[in-house]
Amino acid sequence: MIPVSLTIEGLYSYQKKQTVDFTKLTRAGLFGIFGQVGSGKSSILEAITFALYGETDRLDSRDNRKYNMMNLKSNEMFIEFVFVTGINNNMYMATAKSRRNSKNFDDVKTIERLAYKFENNDWIPIELNILENVIGLSYENFKRTIIIPQGKFQEFIQLGNKDRTQMLKELFNLGKFELYYKVAALETKNNEKTQNIDGQLKQLGEINPEQIEILSKHHSLAKTQIDNLTQELELKQSEESNYNQLKILFDKKGESEKTKAEKLLNKNNIEKLENNIKQYEYCTLYFKNIFEKKEESIKAVNKLQTLLDSDEKIYKSTLKTLSDLTAKFEKIKVEFDNKEITLKEIEELNKVCKIIKLEMDCSEISVRVKKGEKISIENLKKIEKLKEEQEELKEQLKTKKLKIPDIAELSKIKEWHTQNNNLLSTLSEIEKEISLLENEILQILSELKNILKSNENYKVEDIRDYLIKEIEVNKKKLESINDKIYSLNVQVELEQWADELCDGEPCPLCGSEYHPKILNIKNVSKKLENAQENKKLFENKINEIENILNSTNLIFQKFQLKYEQKEKLLKKKSEINSEIEKQKKLYNWEIHKTYQEVETQFELAEKLTVEIEKIEVIIEKNSKEIEKEIKNQEKYKETFDKLNQTLTNNKSIIELLKTQIEILDVTDYLHSDIEQIQTKINSKQTIVKETTDTYNKLNKQIAELQNTCSILKGIINANTLSLNNEKDKLEQANNKVNDKLKNSQYNIDEIKNILLNEIDIEKEKLNVNNFKLAVLEIENRLKSIITEINNRDYIAESHNLLKNEIPKIKNNIQQLNQEFGKINNEINKLNEDVQKIKLLQKERKLLNERYEDIKTLKNLFKGSGFVNFVSTVYLQNLCNNANERFYKLTQQKLSIEINEENSFQVRDFMNDGKVRNIKTLSGGQTFQAALSLALALADNVQKIISSNHSFFFLDEGFGTLDKDSMYIVFDTLKSLQKENRIVGVISHVEDMKEEIESNLQIINNEELGSIIKPSWE
Repeated sequence: MIPVSLTIEGLYSYQKKQTVDFTKLTRAGLFGIFGQVGSGKSSILEAITFALYGETDRLDSRDNRKYNMMNLKSNEMFIEFVFVTGINNNMYMATAKSRRNSKNFDDVKTIERLAYKFENNDWIPIELNILENVIGLSYENFKRTIIIPQGKFQEFIQLGNKDRTQMLKELFNLGKFELYYKVAALETKNNEKTQNIDGQLKQLGEINPEQIEILSKHHSLAKTQIDNLTQELELKQSEESNYNQLKILFDKKGESEKTKAEKLLNKNNIEKLENNIKQYEYCTLYFKNIFEKKEESIKAVNKLQTLLDSDEKIYKSTLKTLSDLTAKFEKIKVEFDNKEITLKEIEELNKVCKIIKLEMDCSEISVRVKKGEKISIENLKKIEKLKEEQEELKEQLKTKKLKIPDIAELSKIKEWHTQNNNLLSTLSEIEKEISLLENEILQILSELKNILKSNENYKVEDIRDYLIKEIEVNKKKLESINDKIYSLNVQVELEQWADELCDGEPCPLCGSEYHPKILNIKNVSKKLENAQENKKLFENKINEIENILNSTNLIFQKFQLKYEQKEKLLKKKSEINSEIEKQKKLYNWEIHKTYQEVETQFELAEKLTVEIEKIEVIIEKNSKEIEKEIKNQEKYKETFDKLNQTLTNNKSIIELLKTQIEILDVTDYLHSDIEQIQTKINSKQTIVKETTDTYNKLNKQIAELQNTCSILKGIINANTLSLNNEKDKLEQANNKVNDKLKNSQYNIDEIKNILLNEIDIEKEKLNVNNFKLAVLEIENRLKSIITEINNRDYIAESHNLLKNEIPKIKNNIQQLNQEFGKINNEINKLNEDVQKIKLLQKERKLLNERYEDIKTLKNLFKGSGFVNFVSTVYLQNLCNNANERFYKLTQQKLSIEINEENSFQVRDFMNDGKVRNIKTLSGGQTFQAALSLALALADNVQKIISSNHSFFFLDEGFGTLDKDSMYIVFDTLKSLQKENRIVGVISHVEDMKEEIESNLQIINNEELGSIIKPSWE
């Protein structure tokens, strides 16, 4: 991953939006970010990790992160980080933004994180989890290998074996070597298969070879019996087939004889039909066509005669109607010729109406003009009054605005008071919590005193040590008493033996028979009794103290928790007090010392603002009213001009219309009502219209009737001619019929009757032929059947007996076949089972061998053993890669190695190559070792995630290093430039800034917050 740019706004000490152009920094290979402690250097790395992962080391979600990450002088927080990664240098962007609630300072909205990928010259939104996938690292491993926050640089060296193995497992995806559970699953499957095969073998059981041999003999016997019966069946079936064929022939012979007899019964009908066909053919040939033509002529004569009679009747009626209409037309024509005079009178009457209407309009316009002049004068006075009121309101507005206090200054003062009150409120809450904790601590101490049954003021931290010490002292005393009891028990035994000694008898201990000085012990039993009582006392006392210690463990923990809470609160109280003092110094105003004064000024400003808004509303309303009235005045003037122009135009039209009236006298109508004149006009128009309509209607009807008469006359003449022609044709047809009858054997009535019975000649001829062919075919078939029978006889009894024998034979064959099939199946099943047993036994053997192999693998992978082995290999390779740099950096004096516990150690070639703990390295050497390992780790990570770039960011103060160590660090960092690496360093040490030319300087300004200044500007 290579950073491209980072934009920050409102994050921690960064108030204003600022952008870091990493392209100029990464181009140099080695770059730095420098500034004083607390200037905001580390915030740059924190912005990157938060944009990518939504996590920070400084704060977690329980610390009200969204509020505390946002700058107190900002209302918005924004982070935008652009970077490239992968083989194809794909560009990605991660953003994080949040806003402060404008109504509640403490309420900061949830931080919204988004991710994008640059494709086709546009940013395409993607899922957030894709960022971690393309980077190829979790948050924790990202901090260990790519961007290492302050205090985390040497973490990889200091990690324990378990944590380091877990880290390598995540980084290099060693989880794929966690094969124990997969092997266990294989073992389970193998066992299941083994159990399944065992079950199958048990189900198959043991097979006896003699059983197969017996079944085979039965199989052969059944086969022989089936073959014999099959041959017998075939003979019987052949004999039955012959009987069947003979029966069919006799049946066919009977059916044919019966059919022939039925056909011969219909012979007379066929002969009669054949005679009818001949008669019908004769009549149709010689008479049908003549009769049809004669009939057509009769119908044509009748039809034409009817039409001719009807047309002559219509013609006479039409002539009478035409005569009547002609008389009416001559009468109306006179009135029609005089209509022009009437139309001229109508035209002049219309002009008289227009003159009367125009004079009435002129009178009305004159009245409107006088009324409008009065309204215009009143409107001008109203405009002047509104203008005077407007000037007075503007003066009031100006005065009110001058009285409004400075809102910006008031807001700053109010913000100061709000922050100060918040701090005081927080301080009060902390003091209350401290007071509560002190009371709880006193209660805990009281509880301890009750348990200890002492009024002495012990220190709580000493009580536990005191109790443990008391237990040890009493245990030592108890041991002493136990020794004493043992000694006394020995003396009791010796006393018994001494009492039993007699001269001349051997001693049980030494064997001597001589006893000059016999042991004399007094009060041993009493001393033993006292010692045992003391033992019980001390045992009880130890138990009592141990019980007290156990009962106080929870109290000690509670006390420790409360004490730590109190210390944190005291520290927080001190910080709040410091904040309050700083807050007091920030007050730069001489007015409104109290919060109430500020509130009063705000209320005054709000009141004046409301009044100003009201005045402005009135002013705006008056402005609109003045504008409206001025527009009305303009409309009045425009209307006056239009009315005067209309008055002039109307008078001119009246004079013109009077000159155009010739027939009528205008003075006769000037005092008349327009409606009366219009009624007169309508009456004259109605008369003219009715006369014209009647004239046109009669003229049209006469023309139509004249045309109809002409057409009817032509039709009558044509029909008369056609009637004569048809009469001639009818006479000719009668003559032809008479001529034909003279040579015929039939009279006219017989011929008509024959023709009335229509016959389908072709169809009936076909029926006759079919009958003759059917009779011939039946006779031929009978001859063929008699020939095929060949003098043989069909015996039904023999045939039926044969039919009964065949099913019996078939049934016997079927039973034998079933028995044969059953034996065959049993033999096949036994053979299959034998083969199955062989295959299952072979598979069982393979599974047993696989079980042993899986068992070996399971032992190898048990307890993550293989993962630890691979982790050790990776760690050793990592050491080898790191040593290539570390060995050179230390001038061939030191190298890093891995011991049996997978912990780091150093081989010192200046001391005979002996190994020592890596913690014994100096500050500069430790930096070199950590850097070498970190770079080796980063190289491996870059290969895993298929990145073309080697980028490494280190946030380390270096303030604790001496000059010699610092020089080592300088040389080490400079050597990286030769390796085509990109390394970023964050530090407050000015000497480093001089050594690294390409850098950013972070300056924390009290007013503006952190400001980024690049070295090239």
